[in-house]
Amino acid sequence: MIRSNGLSKLVEIFSAALETFAETAANRICRVLKVNQENEKMMQEYEHLASDLLAWINHWMPWLANRTTDDSLPMAQKKLDDYRNYRRHEKPPRIEDKGRLETLFNTLQTRL
Repeated sequence: MIRSNGLSKLVEIFSAALETFAETAANRICRVLKVNQENEKMMQEYEHLASDLLAWINHWMPWLANRTTDDSLPMAQKKLDDYRNYRRHEKPPRIEDKGRLETLFNTLQTRL
């Protein structure tokens, strides 16, 4: 009877340990999956921001490269006003986008 009682105690101890081990393993797997999902989300955001920024750059490059005028003061003033408008209204949000891209890239590089 004593052996049976000792054996049942061992079975009880090992089953409790196995249950704890299974819970720990499940928690670790959940954490890994959560981190992986966060990384995937960050990669998608990075790709979206990068493609938007590249499209914006490709849109504005020809306009910025065109430096021709008809040699009149009103035309030169209009070009200067257009450029000031670009610098004040078009460019600042894209500088913020570039900063977010750099942050995402560095974060992903560190995590992966």
